[in-house]
Amino acid sequence: MEFERVYYNSKLPQNILNELEHVLRDCEKICVNSAKEIKIGAADSAEKMNKGKRIIYLSTSKKQLKAAPGCKAGYCPGFQKIVIASNGCPFSCEYCFLQGTYRTLRPYITVNCNVDDLIKEIEADLEKAQDPVIYNAGEMLDSLALDQFTKITQKLVPFFAKKENAYLLLLTKSNNIDGLRNVNHNGKTIVSWSINCEEIINRYEHGTARLEERVSAAVKCAEWGYPIRFRFDPLILHEGWQENYKKMVDFVLSRIVPQRITIGSLRFAPAVRSIALRRFPESEIFNYDFTRPLEDGKCRYTIEERIALYSVVLDEIRKNNSNVEVGLCKESKEVWDMLNLKGRGRICNCLL
Repeated sequence: MEFERVYYNSKLPQNILNELEHVLRDCEKICVNSAKEIKIGAADSAEKMNKGKRIIYLSTSKKQLKAAPGCKAGYCPGFQKIVIASNGCPFSCEYCFLQGTYRTLRPYITVNCNVDDLIKEIEADLEKAQDPVIYNAGEMLDSLALDQFTKITQKLVPFFAKKENAYLLLLTKSNNIDGLRNVNHNGKTIVSWSINCEEIINRYEHGTARLEERVSAAVKCAEWGYPIRFRFDPLILHEGWQENYKKMVDFVLSRIVPQRITIGSLRFAPAVRSIALRRFPESEIFNYDFTRPLEDGKCRYTIEERIALYSVVLDEIRKNNSNVEVGLCKESKEVWDMLNLKGRGRICNCLL
């Protein structure tokens, strides 16, 4: 992954810069006293956000461990998230919620380089925990795409390997797994891939690894002993979707049987649609009569359309393997019940 410029805060300790020297060697490096000095020359907001995908700001953060609260109506049970990077994805998925979260305020990628302080936060949190805790490092970033900057595989994976009651969850659309090779993980790092059919990947998930590349990476990580999960999410209506998603499920499960699969469908805050259409004016992804925002503020397909999507994928999963755990992402009790799924609040990509 190549980046146009790397800014770094003047207060960043020299030892951190030394650790990143081999990564920064071929980048234009600019020292700044604060993020306010970062300027992205662009004709409009769309160009600004697109250019920001190739700009990194190296800094520190006092708090990198945060609680992601559960959504209303049972859409999401909530979890602990690690914000080692914010707006931390170099890819450009047309439906991405980060577009609406950061917009043009901080459209670049911020990497919090004080990993040792994050580890102290996690240790303090674990002292209060009565049950095992899973920490999600894939909510505000792609967990592996920026590994050369975040040092997740070098520092966090070995840290969690030594903890009896803690697990690390990595979520990615990349095949950047070299850092996971030959690492003592002790089964405490779960690697999860967001999966879609080739048609959707090619059309809407710009810059990401192809389906074959993601699955091949998952197979290698399984060989290295990592627990593997998949998110078939977001399922998106398009011409030929039934056959395309059946082919996707058959291809994935013919190569590897994951610990768990979570499925979900396209959902977005209203602001995301207007931002995405400025960045991708030819996009067809929003050309549906979506429901009005529900309790969590997201627009969705109708419940009938969602049930149809899920049923096709669920049936194909069961044809391939009737034992794999399957849950839904950000869905209501009504949908769980209509699909006769029993794991609501328990079977989820982000939970143990």
